[in-house]
Amino acid sequence: IFGIRPMLILAVLLLLSIDHTGASDESSYECSKFKAPNNTTDENLAKEWKAADESLWEYVNEKVPAVLEHTGSAAFDDHLKGVQAILRFWGSPVHLTNAGLFHSIYGTEGFQGFSLPLSERPVIQNLIGVEAEKLAYVFCMVDRSTLDKTIFDWKKEDLASTTSVYNFRSRPELGRFQISLTKEEWLDFLQLSLADWLE
Repeated sequence: IFGIRPMLILAVLLLLSIDHTGASDESSYECSKFKAPNNTTDENLAKEWKAADESLWEYVNEKVPAVLEHTGSAAFDDHLKGVQAILRFWGSPVHLTNAGLFHSIYGTEGFQGFSLPLSERPVIQNLIGVEAEKLAYVFCMVDRSTLDKTIFDWKKEDLASTTSVYNFRSRPELGRFQISLTKEEWLDFLQLSLADWLE
């Protein structure tokens, strides 16, 4: 990894390099073809996801105002579902796709248009699991410059380590408390961040 910005540029170049010839309509060019489920998703898997998502989406639809605008062109709830769909397209594990659906639920450094109170953390943990909620919580609390530092300080030998710990700081208005992630959590967090950026 050379840093998050080159990684994001590489991801965009990869998406742009995909052959779009024979596209049947304008929607074929949209990011939606890189989300799952789509027309290439196994029907049984799509049904499984739909059943699993019912209570999760119900919670989001109940708590998040449908007309709330996000930083892109889509409404906030559509953005949350879009990040989840991108992670599914990549074959991410369930805890990560669930984190994708709730990744900005407590408000973030770049988006304060909506936030659940932190007193809802136990409810979210029961709904999506502790591992997924931790990723969503960190996504909301982190000072992005400290995340960038972990990427720029990353060394190839860190990949072989089973004990690597990555430390961030929370946003200044939250007190700059330390946030620590294991290597696996950090890799999940980077994947979540990339999916959010692409969505």
